[in-house]
Amino acid sequence: MKKLTRNYKTLCLALVFILQLPALAQALPRFSYEKINDHITSLRDLRIRKQSLTEERSRDELLLNLRVVENYGQSLAHYILDSFSKGTIQPYTLNLLHEFLKTEVVIHERIVDLKSDVLENEVLKALQLESFRKIHDLYFHKKTLRTILNDQFKIESLGLDKWYSLRDRVLNERYISNREDFLKAKAFPIKEFQRQKSKLLNTWSKSGLYVALENNVSWAPLANTELFWRNIGDGVLAGVGKVAIGASSVFGNAVGNIAWREGYLKNNTKLLSMLKETLKPFDLLMEKKAYKFTDITIPGNFGHVGVYMGSEEQLRKLGLWELPEMKPFRAPIKEGKRIFQVRRWGLEFDSLENFTNLDEIAVLRVNGFLERGKKDLSLTIEYLGDQIDKNYDFGFDAMTGETVTCTEIFAFSYGPIRWPSDEILGRTTISPDNVAELAFYKGSPLKTIFYVTGDERGLQHRSEQELGEALQYKKINGLYKKSSQKCRRDMIRSRRNGIRFKYICDDILTEKNY
Repeated sequence: MKKLTRNYKTLCLALVFILQLPALAQALPRFSYEKINDHITSLRDLRIRKQSLTEERSRDELLLNLRVVENYGQSLAHYILDSFSKGTIQPYTLNLLHEFLKTEVVIHERIVDLKSDVLENEVLKALQLESFRKIHDLYFHKKTLRTILNDQFKIESLGLDKWYSLRDRVLNERYISNREDFLKAKAFPIKEFQRQKSKLLNTWSKSGLYVALENNVSWAPLANTELFWRNIGDGVLAGVGKVAIGASSVFGNAVGNIAWREGYLKNNTKLLSMLKETLKPFDLLMEKKAYKFTDITIPGNFGHVGVYMGSEEQLRKLGLWELPEMKPFRAPIKEGKRIFQVRRWGLEFDSLENFTNLDEIAVLRVNGFLERGKKDLSLTIEYLGDQIDKNYDFGFDAMTGETVTCTEIFAFSYGPIRWPSDEILGRTTISPDNVAELAFYKGSPLKTIFYVTGDERGLQHRSEQELGEALQYKKINGLYKKSSQKCRRDMIRSRRNGIRFKYICDDILTEKNY
């Protein structure tokens, strides 16, 4: 009987919160992936303002920011879930998720740390409790979001694990009962003149927890009591994933050193001269090493991508060299190591001379990248720097930030670009060919600068159309279309051989739109 009563009260409290959602939904900010850098900057500015507020001045602004960030969090969660379901989620979105969670923590910590047993503070703490529970449920009850967050929380430099300590402070029975007992005695019911006099009390009188008091529903179910068993389940799944990643790591390291010659373009002076004359900061260098065993095991034409950071002279002309975000890049660039990349042994800087021990190279460039404002470019450099010291992602999962592949370096850093991806064993994977193919999408932000191959005769200049053909794209009436085959099994009757089956394949041409 007690269990039924407890479940009934939990249901009542949940219904109270659900009834509050329609009004909140009307105020949801509209999320725009193309404006993601503006969102990141706004969240950072909000955190900075929170640091300088005094307690008396802060209550109204904390209340306002609590609601704004709560609504924004709902909008962001819906966007991520919708993108996941459509297979269009982008790694760069994780940067915004980081900023949102950091901002949530700052706001909630400021409220939790307010002096207790003060009416206005206790009201704000109750509103904060309600808001925190809504966001926590939204992000941690959905397995998709919870899996993403668990991966992000492993990145120590982000400091996102503060969310766990905040959860333990807020969603515990003692903290909740103290708020409930105080407000039931001091701020319930609220009179009409109190509503008119105080915005804080007026908001409190319309909150879900106030409605719960009106209906004699306990706040106790808000306590975070069900996480233990769910975390156990997540741990088991994570263990299974680690086994698969471990196997991939062993295989990659075993075959990575197998090679039967040097690259045809090694020490090619023409190629080095072309690169030095043509390359601009943040160009992408596509690599193919047909002489390595890994080239056989990696599907597609290209097996690796490196980021060209630029020379000191180029970066000074752009006004980027002295940016604080450039600090980890200056010394390697001065040493002539201008290529930033991740190999199976980890992140490294490399020289053009060493990098060009290969058989094919294509240079791709993001349209208008260097014309972006300094604020956006500094953000790109900052996020590139965040990848330093990370290990190679043998799981090839673009939505984990703890480890990275060669493509994830810039997918996490280059701003709101929609990189093509594939779903492999439930993971979002961005291959080097995915990146190169984007240059052949209609309306693409990426363009081909040049493409060369090597053979026994030396360097061979290739056209954009030939690059397309290497990636299975055919140029028809000025447009590139992806070539693929669709096969079916037909049954054929024969007097001599009876019934037999034959596979018939048709060529399919698909125009890809960005």
